[in-house]
Amino acid sequence: MNSIVCIGDSLTYGYGVNSKSSWVELLKKRLENVNVINAGVNGDTTIGMVNRFTEDVVYNNPDVVIILGGTNDFLANRNSENSLKNINIMVKEAIENNIIPIVLSPPKAIEDLALNCWDSCCDYTKVNSLVEQFGDILSKFCSNEDISFVNLNDVFDKKEDNRHLYTDGIHLSEEGNKLLFEVVANVIKV
Repeated sequence: MNSIVCIGDSLTYGYGVNSKSSWVELLKKRLENVNVINAGVNGDTTIGMVNRFTEDVVYNNPDVVIILGGTNDFLANRNSENSLKNINIMVKEAIENNIIPIVLSPPKAIEDLALNCWDSCCDYTKVNSLVEQFGDILSKFCSNEDISFVNLNDVFDKKEDNRHLYTDGIHLSEEGNKLLFEVVANVIKV
């Protein structure tokens, strides 16, 4: 493997932690001889990811693309069907360009932390319901398409008290980024 592109939103970018502590940077450290590119953009949606997929992913000609998005779609009150359509577009474009896609579903928010740190008018219960539904839909889609998939809700929900995995209820802390890195490293077998 020569290169990996990680495309996503602020969870991929590493918002809220030192850049050296993001899961993508941890992956770079582990894979010293692999070019790992962070194509995370704060605030991005899955349609934004689709719009920049050719430039940020295909033009870099990676062996693997890791796709993580959807949280901002649901914060903007979009539905999971449109988000799935966008993931499908990226997966198909990856496959057409001989890039192996790995899809991750976003973790749910910690509602009270998000209310205090972000938009107090947002219905995080609804957002979490959409995130959970999206994880289920993505799981079925990836299974049908024989695409590697990890539902991060399954990973984060296994932790008895997972508040320490977040900085603000939405974004991951250093511990959360480390957990996400371990999940990704396990999927790509490094």
